[in-house]
This record gives sequence, structure tokens and C-alpha cells, in this order.
Amino acid sequence: MQESHSIFKKWLPGKLVAPIFMLALFPHLMLLTIFNMNSTFTASFLDLEVDDLQFMFSMAYATIVCGLFIHVRFFEFFNIRSYLLFMTMMNIIVLFAMTLTINTQVLIILRMIQGPLMLFEGCILLPVIMSSIKSENARIIGYSVLYGFMMTGDKFATSIVKFAIENYNHNMIVYTVIIFHVLSLILYAVTLNHNRIFAKKPLFQLNLGGIFLMLISLISGSFFLIYGKKLYWFESPQIVFAFATCLIFSALFIVHQKTTKRPLFHFEILRSQRVIIGIVLFFFFYLLRSSLSNIYQVMGQIWKWPWDYILKIQYFNVAGTIVGVMIAYIMLIKKVDYKHIFIIAFTLLAS
Repeated sequence: MQESHSIFKKWLPGKLVAPIFMLALFPHLMLLTIFNMNSTFTASFLDLEVDDLQFMFSMAYATIVCGLFIHVRFFEFFNIRSYLLFMTMMNIIVLFAMTLTINTQVLIILRMIQGPLMLFEGCILLPVIMSSIKSENARIIGYSVLYGFMMTGDKFATSIVKFAIENYNHNMIVYTVIIFHVLSLILYAVTLNHNRIFAKKPLFQLNLGGIFLMLISLISGSFFLIYGKKLYWFESPQIVFAFATCLIFSALFIVHQKTTKRPLFHFEILRSQRVIIGIVLFFFFYLLRSSLSNIYQVMGQIWKWPWDYILKIQYFNVAGTIVGVMIAYIMLIKKVDYKHIFIIAFTLLAS
């Protein structure tokens, strides 16, 4: 990034860019992890059903996936400063609205809105941080830090929640996230100028039809999977309707992508052997990771262990994750073959 076109104000030393914007990234990561902890524990203090909470998570993830398709266009339309200020202020408004209600339906809607806002805020910061790291391993460093926090952040969030519930109430958690967002707003205002990274492009031809079809199929599919067992699967008209809706809108999305001039998703990529292998590895990785959640559920619900004790056990997993990220970073910069890295990783997970 040339100095004349730098998005940072002149007084800001280049060495401080990465640390400052890592601090600004913290409230965004808090949003990703603050509700992504043990479902039973979170539902208990929010006075929600566990299934409702999981559906709330799914709504956020569905809108995040759909938001990916328009993020690049927003990135090219707004300058970085305006984009970050606007998305952060919107996050503050949504967070504050979440403190004013305990209505499940309203919380689900707010969580849906919050999904893409989280994405837009974080996806801008990550490339800014990476571009400021003057190292050939900048991408590895950035993703190692981000991934490490995403894998461990829910444990820290649970600790914060536990402290707040014991001493205040659950709204204090949201207020804490809001305070961090306000601090980020100040950082953006004083460190960023109005320069642009890319030439401005108008917002048009966003293929909103394809995004709508994908969103409906993801929401209906989530409803089917989450509430199916509770409603006795196809004995419930709601489950039948959700399943049929998912199939119909998924088919419409595929047809739409095959016929539109500007598809969101190119299905030809599925012909790649590397993509298929990646999908399979991703599936098995999260299958193994989800088993940890099941173990914690057994500890709390079957063995009746107290949550503060379970949380202490989880921090052993945090320590292992941090060590694993460091080892993975070393292997990547040493250019160890990916095949060997995966073999070592999955062997450790399965052991």
C-alpha cells in the first residue's frame, strides 16, 4: 500500500497499526464467541429453551454465509473508515436492542441482523491487519491468531458470563461488548482517513434473488434439523413444511445459479479433487470437535458436575489449542507438507 494512498492518518506509526487493529478486532470476536458457549448454560441465564438458542445461532450463521456474497461489493463501494464506523454503530444499536427484550422471536430476528454485521466488521479488519504486518508470513500469522482465538474464545466468554451472572445480570455481558465497540469506534475515528483501497464501484447486480433463495433454504434446513427430534420429525406438520421448503428452495437456488449470468456459487468447483478432499476433512474435523461438546454435556447433565469445575477442565483444552496453533505455525513456515500436518492433527484428535 503506497504511502500517498494509505488509509491511515500520517501520525500513526506503521508498527502500531497491527496491535491497534487487533484490539479493535476484539469486540468482533467477542460477538462470535459470547453466545457460542455451552448451550444449556447459556440458555439457563437467558431463560430460553436450548433448541431456541441453537436456532438463534443458526440464524446468525445463515446470514453470515449469505453476507459473504455481498461483502466484497460493500468493500468496494464504501471507504474503509466509513464502512467500519457504520457497521460498528449498527452492531451497537442491535446489541442495545438485545438488552431491552427477552422475547425469543425478537432475539432471533436481532441475531439474524447481527450475523452479517459481525461478518462485515471482521472481514474488513483482517486484511487491514495482515497488510500492515511486514513479514512474508503475514497471512499465516494473522490466521493463526484469529483461529486460535475462535477456538478458545468461547471459554473466556463463559468465564465472563459466569462472573457477570454471579455479580450482576446477563445484560452486563452485552453492555461490556458495547463498551468495547465504542472504544473501537474511537480508534477508527482517530486512526483512519477517507482514502480508498480500491476504486469506487456502484452497488448493483448483487444477485439478491440468489441470496434470498439460499437464506430461506438455510433457515428451513436449520429448523428441520434442530426441532426435528423435539417435534417427532415427520409426525409434525411444521417439520414436514420445513423439510419441503428446504428442498424446494435449494433446488430453486441450484437452478437459479445455473441460469443466471452472475452466479454466486460455481458448482464446477465441486469437480476439483482438492475441494472434495477439503470438504471431507472439514466434516471429520468438526465431527471430532463436536464430540468435545458432547463430553461437556455429559459432565454437566449426567454426571452433575458444577459448571465452574467443567470450565476449569475446558481451560486444559485452551492450553492445548494454543500449543497446537504454535506448532502448526512453525510447521507452516518450515513448509512441511500439508498431508503430514493433517495426518498428525487428525491422529492427535482421534487419540
